[in-house]
Amino acid sequence: MITREFGSLLVPFSTAFDGVRIEPVQNHEDVVKAVLSIANKDGYFYPPTIQTYEVSLKTGKPRRRIKNTERPACVYHLPVTHTISVEKPVSTIINFEDAGLLVHLLAFVFGARLQFSEWRIEGRVPTESNQNIHISTDTASHFLEATYQRWCNWPTEKRQRFVNILYVYTRAKSLEWDWDEFMWQYTTFDALYKLYSELSGKKASSHPKRFELICNELGLKYEQERIADICKARRLLVHEAMWGDTTIGHVYDDKRMHDCLARFNARLICALVGYENTFMRSTWTAMGSFLFDKA
Repeated sequence: MITREFGSLLVPFSTAFDGVRIEPVQNHEDVVKAVLSIANKDGYFYPPTIQTYEVSLKTGKPRRRIKNTERPACVYHLPVTHTISVEKPVSTIINFEDAGLLVHLLAFVFGARLQFSEWRIEGRVPTESNQNIHISTDTASHFLEATYQRWCNWPTEKRQRFVNILYVYTRAKSLEWDWDEFMWQYTTFDALYKLYSELSGKKASSHPKRFELICNELGLKYEQERIADICKARRLLVHEAMWGDTTIGHVYDDKRMHDCLARFNARLICALVGYENTFMRSTWTAMGSFLFDKA
């Protein structure tokens, strides 16, 4: 049995299956109140302010604060809200595999960013779901169990890559600029496509064809016009450092391609792990919220 602490999941979610147990800490309600008390009204928790001190060589303690050194922390620990225990993990490095998968799957379904207590995180963290789905506790538990069972049968390298993909996906959804999120959501799509291609042995000859292959083989909605827009935006951003046919930061993504791509990736993640529910087959170009139902 290996146990880890992580945060900050602000819902009191708990589940148990196949030797896995996830449960909130005893003071979960107090932790949530503390986080929300310092959260921004925009629905995010931001890095704390840090500053540099002169330290005594004899005592090792701070002696005086150095002026003009205050700044937001590059990385910081998140308050602990939950524990996860895995009785028989498939890997001895569970932060990168078993526990990593389950923690980042929780972040995926609840629209959060989560990290282990001994690790740090960077950037802003949502205090409200940014996933645009409605999911019940029972369905979330079922999704975690079904995904974990399928993932355990993958080769080690593919298991680790999928955990990385989930991390990049949830991180991208917390970025502030539309072009920045689009870049990392496309990285997520590329990684998902490669993983699918290796698992299935099927390949496509171009970026638009990758979307077409994925949609045809896995049952996702094929929106040809929006896919063409996404592929053009990728080409201009990656190869010409252009966004919306102009300088980065001068126009807003009025077609919301970053949102559409994130929604496509959410459905592709479900399809890749074989969780074929109504949500997976739903449209990904609409901006409303969707019910995440059981497969």
